[in-house]
Amino acid sequence: MTNFQIEFTNPWLLLLLIPALFFALFPYFRLSKRYRRTRNRIISVVLHSLIMVLAVTLLAGIGFTYEIPNTDNEILLLVDVSHSSRESQEQKDELVRSAIDGKSSTMKMGIVTFGYDQVYAAPLSYNADGLYDQYLAAELPDTSATDFEAALRFAAGLFEHPESAKIVVISDGDETDGDALAVGAIDTLTSEGIKVDTAFIPNENTNDEVRIAGITYPETSIKAGEPFELVLNLQSNYRGVARFTMTDNGTAGEEQIVELTGGEQTIRLEHTFALPGLHTVGFTIASDRDTLTENNLYNSYYYLEVYDDILIVEREAGDSAQFTQLLTTAEYQPVVVGIGDSALPLTVEDLQDYDEVVLFNISYSDMATRPGFEEALYTYVHDIGGSLLTVGGNKVEGNEEVANIYDPDDMHKSTYYGNMLPVETTNYTPPLGVVIIIDRSGSMSGGPLEAAKDGAVQSLSALDYRDYVGVMTLESSYDETVPLRPMTDESSIRSAIYDIPDDGGGTEFLGAIRTAANSLNMLSQVQKRHIILITDANPGDPAYTDTAAKTGGWAGEIRSNYYENGITCSMVCVTSSGGSGSASSVMEELSLEGIGTYAEVSTSQMSDLNEILRDDLLADAITEYVPEEFTPRIDDLTIVVEGIAQADMPSLGGYYGTRLKAGAVQPLVTPYNDAPVYAQWNYGAGKVGSFMSDLYGTEGSWSYDFMQSETGILLLNNIVMSLYPTRNFHNQDILVELTEKNYTTKVSIGTTLQEGETVEISVMGPTGENGQAEVQIVQPTAADRFSSASFVARQPGLYTVVVEKKDAAGNVIASATTYRTFSYSAEYNEFADEEACAGFMDQLSVSGGGASITDVRDIFENLVRTLARSFDPRILFAILIIVMFLLDVAVRKFKFKWPHEIIRDHKEKKKLMQDNKAAQQLRSDK
Repeated sequence: MTNFQIEFTNPWLLLLLIPALFFALFPYFRLSKRYRRTRNRIISVVLHSLIMVLAVTLLAGIGFTYEIPNTDNEILLLVDVSHSSRESQEQKDELVRSAIDGKSSTMKMGIVTFGYDQVYAAPLSYNADGLYDQYLAAELPDTSATDFEAALRFAAGLFEHPESAKIVVISDGDETDGDALAVGAIDTLTSEGIKVDTAFIPNENTNDEVRIAGITYPETSIKAGEPFELVLNLQSNYRGVARFTMTDNGTAGEEQIVELTGGEQTIRLEHTFALPGLHTVGFTIASDRDTLTENNLYNSYYYLEVYDDILIVEREAGDSAQFTQLLTTAEYQPVVVGIGDSALPLTVEDLQDYDEVVLFNISYSDMATRPGFEEALYTYVHDIGGSLLTVGGNKVEGNEEVANIYDPDDMHKSTYYGNMLPVETTNYTPPLGVVIIIDRSGSMSGGPLEAAKDGAVQSLSALDYRDYVGVMTLESSYDETVPLRPMTDESSIRSAIYDIPDDGGGTEFLGAIRTAANSLNMLSQVQKRHIILITDANPGDPAYTDTAAKTGGWAGEIRSNYYENGITCSMVCVTSSGGSGSASSVMEELSLEGIGTYAEVSTSQMSDLNEILRDDLLADAITEYVPEEFTPRIDDLTIVVEGIAQADMPSLGGYYGTRLKAGAVQPLVTPYNDAPVYAQWNYGAGKVGSFMSDLYGTEGSWSYDFMQSETGILLLNNIVMSLYPTRNFHNQDILVELTEKNYTTKVSIGTTLQEGETVEISVMGPTGENGQAEVQIVQPTAADRFSSASFVARQPGLYTVVVEKKDAAGNVIASATTYRTFSYSAEYNEFADEEACAGFMDQLSVSGGGASITDVRDIFENLVRTLARSFDPRILFAILIIVMFLLDVAVRKFKFKWPHEIIRDHKEKKKLMQDNKAAQQLRSDK
C-alpha cells in the first residue's frame, strides 16, 4: 500500500477539536490530584477525549485513500489488415513483434485483427510465448473494408479489467465504415477506463493505378431528348492511355480513349436521355498498366422527372399572355391565376402541385391582400425545394408610371418576400473603379501635360471613399504610376499625379489599355469599371489589326474589354490649332456603340478639362425605375446564357434598379453600371430568380423587341429551365432520405403514423450470378418511431428501396420508392488522403485518452501501475464511539482491575495456596 492519505470533506470542522477537548479535560483537571489520579478517572477522561476526537472527525467527513500495485494490466493490439494497408503489413508485423518482446510478465497482452469484421487472433495472456505465432496463423477477417468503430467495440468486450486496459490501434487510418469518433462510440470505452493509443503506419502503394472517382450531373434539371454535359472524374498516378465505356440502362456506348495525366482529371461527355424515368448509368475503365481492377467500375443513376407544371400569378389579367404563350410553345403546362382569384393556392400543399411559380409584377402590397400566401410561398421555396421567378412591371400612381414589384419602400415591408429575392431593392450609386491613363509622350510635353495632370487631380473630387483609382502613363512604353487603390488614400494619389515626369518619347496605346483593363478585372469590390485616356490622340500603334472584324490593336482591345467584361473607356483628346488626332474618328465610332465617350479640348480651353473628367467619373444613381433603352451584357456564365452570343443580345426598354446580394449570380447586367438585369440564387432548398424588366411582350412595353427575338426567347427558356427543381417535391405521404457510407446505407423515413400502423422497408439488389435479385426486408423498430433503419449493399449495381406504410391488418396504405447504387468499396481507393488519415488517427488517440505511438516503448507508457482505493471509516468510528461510551459508563459504575493486577493477584493467591499446602504438610509430618 502506498500514498496513504487522510481526507476530510469539511476540514474546517476540525476546529471543533479545540472546544471538544477543552470540555473533556477541564472537569478532570479541576479535581485535586488526590482524586484525579485514580484509575477510573484516568480511564474516563481518556475515553471522553477519544470520543470527542472521533466525533469531530465524523462531522468533518473523514476518509482514507491509498494505492495498491496493479497486476491486472491488459493490452490488446488492434491490427488493421484491410486491403488498403496491405503494402505496410511488414511494418505492422514488426511493431507487433516488438510489442510482444517488450511486454512484462505482470501484464496480459492479446491481438485482434480487423477489417470489415474482427478476428481474435491471439487471446489475452501473461505468457508472451506463442503470441506472435498465433497472430500469424490466425484466419484473416473480411479485408474489403475498415470498420474502426466495430473493432473497438469488439476489443473492449474482451477485457476482464477495463479500468486498467489499453487498446493499441495499428493502422493506416483509412476508415470506410462506421464512425469511431461519433458520440457514443469511443466515449463508451473511455467511460469504462479503457485507453486507446494509435500507431499510424501509412500505406505506400507504388503500383500503377487508375480509378473512376465519380460522375457529376448538371446542377440544373435535365430534359428528355435534350443533350447535357456529364462529367466523369478520374484519378491516376501515372501517365498513359486508358479505355472507358459508358452504359445507359445496360446499353453500352462505344469504347473511348483517354490520356491519363497522372492526377485528378475530368472528362466531359455529351449525353442524351431519350425517355423520362430511371436511368442506370455505368462506366468501366481499363488500362494495361492498372494493377487493381476492383475500382474500375462506377455505377450511378438518374431519375429523369418531367418538370412542366408552372403556376403564373399575374397582377392584371392578360399581363402574362405573351410569356404564357412562350411556355406553351415550349411544351410546358402553365396555369395562370390572378392575385385576387379564388383559385390562387394559399397553402404549401397546394403549391406543391407545381414545379415552378412565376410572380408576374406581384409586389408585396399585392401579395398582402391574400393572407397566408407569402408564408406558404416561403415554405414552398425554402423548405420544400420549389422554384420562384419574379418578373418586373409597373403601376400607375396619379398620372405617373412607376415601379411596382421592385419598389424599395414596398418590399421593405415584407416579412419573407424581400429576403427570398437574389437582389436588394434599394436606390444606390454603384462603387466605381477607374484607371486614368495620361499620355506623357513628346507631343504632350509642356502645357498639355501639366493641364492633363491638373484636370486629373481636380476630377478626383467627383469620387467618394468607396471608389478605387489607379493612374498610369504611356509613351512608347507604359508605367503603372499608382496601382488601383481606394480613394481613402487620395493624398498620395494626388502627389503621384503631380510627380509624373515630362520626358516621354513615342505614343503606344495598346499596352497601357490592356494592363489597365486587367487590373480592373481583378477588382471585385466595384460594379462599374472605367478607363479614362487623356492624350493628343496620335498613337503609333494601329487601332485594329483586323479592320474588317474590328479586332486586335488598341481599339479592338477596348471593344473586347467592353463586350467581355463591361469596361467602358473614355478618351479626352487634347488638340492644338483646332486639329484632331488620328485616333479621334475611331474613338467617336466606339462612343456611338455605347462603349464610352469622346471629347475634345483645345490647349486654349484647358480649363474645360476638369469638368469633362468630372462628368466622366460621376456615376448615375441606380433607382427603382430606369426607362432607358439598353442592351443587356452577359456577366456570370451560367446555363442562362448558354449558347448565346453577346452580339445577338436583344435590347430592353428599361430596367428596375436593384443591388445583387452576396451569394447570388447575375448572368445579365446593364452595360454601364453592372446593375443586375437577371439574377438568381439558391435559397434554402429551392431556387429564386428575378428579372429586372417587364415581360409583357406587347408593343410599347420594355420587352417588346426582347420577346420578338430568337435570342430573347432562348434566354427566357433557359431561365425557366435553370430554376427547375432537382428532385421531386410533390406531395408525398412518405419522405425517404438515404445516407450512404460505403457498405452501409441508413434509411431515414418521414411520415405520420396512426395507432397500429407500421413501416417496412424492402431492398431489392442487383441480379446475382444465379439470375436472382437478393431482397432484404428491413423492419424499423417502434423504439425509434419507425423513423430509420439500415441495410448493407456490397454487390455492385442498382438497389431499389421501397418503403411501405401498413395498417394494423398488414395492408399497404402508402409507399415510396428510391434508389441507391453501389460501385466498389472505399477500401479500394488507392488515393486516400494520407494527411486526413493521419489526422483521424491522432483524433482517435485524443478522444480515447491515449497517445500517438512513435516508438514501441510508448505502448507501455501511461499504464495503470497502481489502483486507487479508498476506505470510509465513519461506520467504524461510530461503533467505536458507542463502545467507548459504554466502557465509560462501566468504568464509572463498576470496580475493575487491570489485567496485570488480575495476573498478580492470581499469582499471589496461587503462592498462598502453595504456602498453606506446605504448612499443612509440615504439620502432618510432625
